Amino acid sequence: MTELPKTTSCFGVIIENNQIPPRVYLVHNTADTLGLNGEEGKPDGWGLPGGGSLEGEKPEETVRREVLGEAGLLTEISTRGRKSEFGEILFENKPFINNDLYIFHLKKINTEGFRNIEETGETGRVMLADLGSILKMPLAIKFIRRENSEAEKIKNPEGIYFSTRERIFGVLEYLNYDFYDLIPDIDKLFLEIKREEVGDYVFNLLNEAVLKKNEIRERRADRLRPDIDELLERYQPWIDAGGVACQK
Repeated sequence: MTELPKTTSCFGVIIENNQIPPRVYLVHNTADTLGLNGEEGKPDGWGLPGGGSLEGEKPEETVRREVLGEAGLLTEISTRGRKSEFGEILFENKPFINNDLYIFHLKKINTEGFRNIEETGETGRVMLADLGSILKMPLAIKFIRRENSEAEKIKNPEGIYFSTRERIFGVLEYLNYDFYDLIPDIDKLFLEIKREEVGDYVFNLLNEAVLKKNEIRERRADRLRPDIDELLERYQPWIDAGGVACQK
């Protein structure tokens, strides 16, 4: 069996912290007729800006070039991953298609707004989306299994790629963001999201954040809650004197 040629893909997570709540850049991708190394291409949908490396190009060079071409943003690495070869935060190896994938945390360095989007054949729109909106976006492609039938593939051109959500939250977890700062209505939103759509990783990450916050609230409530024995000891002289103070 012939080995597939080696390919490298690089994507950038760019967070606008001057927005309340903070937002992340997404680009709208047009469908690929063929994906990497000839496998079925991705459908229309929203994803992170990025793409494949050119010959002799380092991943950190690729991601900056691709982000500029797809989103019109001039960027640099904002946070370099610990023990990473090229400064990436996340790395994925896909042996079945012989592809290495790098996810970087980038920041804008231009102050003049957007440059022209050069790769209009691949992307045409850029969106700044808050994390709550990203969680509520439908999937660009999902499978629904009907009773006594094969799984049906449902495509939504305005949906988000499943992997995009995971990669965004993976970078945010690495950066130790407080998800309550990113998603102010997380308590309400968490009850509305579907585990099968956001995936186990994102669901468990949010569940942990909600549980931790509830534990903090409960401990705070315990500190504020009066101790009955302490109150009885404090007001015992008045109780012995007729209980007037206790009744008040």
